[in-house]
Amino acid sequence: MMKRSLTRVLNIFGGAALVLLAAGALGAAAAATLRSEVLVDSDTVRLGDVFQDAGGEADKVIATAPAPGRKLVLEATWLYRVARAYRVAWRPASRLDRTVVKRASNIIPASRIAAILSSELRRRLGENEKLDIEFDNRAMRIYLPASLPASVKVRTMDIDRQDNRFAAILVAPDNRPGAVRMSVSGQYHRLVEVPVVTHRMRPGDRISKGDLDWITVRAGKLDRNALLNPTKIVGMSPRRVLVPDKPIRAGDIRLPILVEKGSVVTLMFRTARMTLSARGKAIQSGSKGDTIRVRNTDSKKVVDAVVTASGEVSVVSTTRTAMN
Repeated sequence: MMKRSLTRVLNIFGGAALVLLAAGALGAAAAATLRSEVLVDSDTVRLGDVFQDAGGEADKVIATAPAPGRKLVLEATWLYRVARAYRVAWRPASRLDRTVVKRASNIIPASRIAAILSSELRRRLGENEKLDIEFDNRAMRIYLPASLPASVKVRTMDIDRQDNRFAAILVAPDNRPGAVRMSVSGQYHRLVEVPVVTHRMRPGDRISKGDLDWITVRAGKLDRNALLNPTKIVGMSPRRVLVPDKPIRAGDIRLPILVEKGSVVTLMFRTARMTLSARGKAIQSGSKGDTIRVRNTDSKKVVDAVVTASGEVSVVSTTRTAMN
């Protein structure tokens, strides 16, 4: 009866029926599923890593795992041959089917490598300065098998003090079998701590200790006139606008302006026996200790005077004529 029904279907639908029947039979048998991404923690790739429900042959080794930090791409054609060889019920849906195998690893980042090299450089150079390491290989990092600790040691190091360069051989984690050996090179830069303002400050402002913070910069990029001692900055006033995180040069600041140009000041004349005072108008601005020109309001005479306090100047002349 079934044979007659099958014959009838074939007579009606022809070759199309054969295709549908074959696809149905394959679907019934295709129990295995391909994993698109695989993470392995050993040096081999097994059948069960790649195919889910691989059956009794799941533990069979089918490939060598990639090195830590690298990947292995298994293409559809190769996977199909493996599936047939181990009687796994799987076939690719298209040539785009593939599996990407990655190796589990411990990663030592460039920052940790730089810290180890910086410590070794300071020891060999006999310096306590902070150093900034710049690798020739900007993608510097070390990948270790997951079974090894993420540590690194400097085995050898050569230093070019004239050009501030280094070349070293690293071992990670140490000299044990299976450890990674790597050559690295680059340049080291000395670092300095520099005081900077924390916010914009304008002429007329007075810089206090609370206005300052510290940044770290390479010594080779620092202006030779940059101020490194905050005591030379606190209490001063900007000559021009100061911006945050930018080193302050000696020419950027001055003593605070105590007498503004055009302001009314008190002219003082002092001797051992007397003190005279008069009113004047400042022709120039000045900080404490500056000598400026001042016009006596009453006599209209212009005299040289030294700024002594806010709104107060001391007449330079040794005679009383300037006060009259």
